[in-house]
Amino acid sequence: MSVKVLLLLAVSMLPLTQTPSDAGANNAPRVQNPAPAAPAKPSKWERYTFPGEEFSVELPEMPFVFNTTRRVSRTLSDNERMRVFGVYSGGAVFIIVSYDNPRNGETFDDFAAYPRVGNIGEWASKGNVTLKGFAGKEYGQSGGLGTARVFRAKNRAYLLKAFSIEANHPSVARFMDSLALDAKPSGLPI
Repeated sequence: MSVKVLLLLAVSMLPLTQTPSDAGANNAPRVQNPAPAAPAKPSKWERYTFPGEEFSVELPEMPFVFNTTRRVSRTLSDNERMRVFGVYSGGAVFIIVSYDNPRNGETFDDFAAYPRVGNIGEWASKGNVTLKGFAGKEYGQSGGLGTARVFRAKNRAYLLKAFSIEANHPSVARFMDSLALDAKPSGLPI
């Protein structure tokens, strides 16, 4: 339940946009800044990893980490650990989910569907992908606002998800393409 709350909070942090029909709805006076705001500093992307994980990924800043469990079967005692890493920056939400001990019967679709919170719009399979010999699958969200990829490494399965209110946001592609899977990945420790 806590994962759902965190993901919902992350998605809710996306800035809201004003539609043209709303533009004239608020006629209240507005205060203007005497000087223009300083341009935002571009984020310096760094490669991050977590002790014991098989992934590294580039992000614009240090992500949060949330440790939780997932139910693997219908029994209460059959749980596996998982970690959720995430950050919001520059109008996009970046999420990595690490699943311990993926079972042989679990599919890419199972891992992609597990964190259901934050799924705004329909997700559709875009096809199979590989990453240096690791099999995976890519998913797209209607309107180009979200992308997801699932991969199986040696001991874990990984889900990368990115959302933005801007279709085809350039930071989303950078994040998705930066994933590296290795037994001993390099990067700044999370």
